Amino acid sequence: MFSLNSVRVAPGVRSALAVACGLALSVCHVGAQAEDAVAPVVVTATRMADAVQTAPVGASVITAAQIERAGVADANEAIRKLGGVAARSDLNNGREPVLDLRGHGETAGQNLVVLVDGMRVSENELASARLSAIPVAQIERIEIVRGGASVLWGEGASAGVINVILKRPQGTVRAARIAASVESFKGHDLAVDGQWGAGNWVFDAAVKRVRSEGYRDNGGYKQDVGSWGVAWQDGGWRAALRTMHEEQSARLPGYLSLAQFR
Repeated sequence: MFSLNSVRVAPGVRSALAVACGLALSVCHVGAQAEDAVAPVVVTATRMADAVQTAPVGASVITAAQIERAGVADANEAIRKLGGVAARSDLNNGREPVLDLRGHGETAGQNLVVLVDGMRVSENELASARLSAIPVAQIERIEIVRGGASVLWGEGASAGVINVILKRPQGTVRAARIAASVESFKGHDLAVDGQWGAGNWVFDAAVKRVRSEGYRDNGGYKQDVGSWGVAWQDGGWRAALRTMHEEQSARLPGYLSLAQFR
């Protein structure tokens, strides 16, 4: 035998419940608006424009805002510190470390494809790609795809792909930046870059100077970098030309005796 009992709710309680429901709905509505306001992140290192949510599991993206907040000096440092990519130090005061995505060790540079705006800059040779020449202020994002990608990018992509996407301003652009830093061992960095654009055309140029005496005798390092690019874009059509020039000089300090090592 079943019985139904009715419960009467006082008018004041009904008003409180109505207010609580209204607040809950408004919070949900604000949350939905905040989610809709987030700019989409697109990964193109897979040769197709995929949303980051549908990209491969091993894919990660470093944005320009993250690079600016971290205060990194170049793309190599951003990939190591923000992307969590292991690297092996080189003989040039650590300015051009060899990035190692999947633990290839000595052959890491020959198993990683590095791209700039989708164009391959790494070759299957003993030298790894040189990313310190890319002006950090012109980087829009860095895409890191871990895992074999030889089917898409050919030889040397068994560890993965790193794609550095440069900024593509449109319309009238007038921007310039000067950055300088002083380091220990008589070291200093100086970088100047700028962008100019009108209509469908954008031109950018950058120069960089690096000097360091090193922490050991005869361990000096010098680097001079210059780059410029011009791009035209109209709707979905885009054409670009970019050239980079780098001069680097690194001295070898030689061996240490056992007493010096200790």
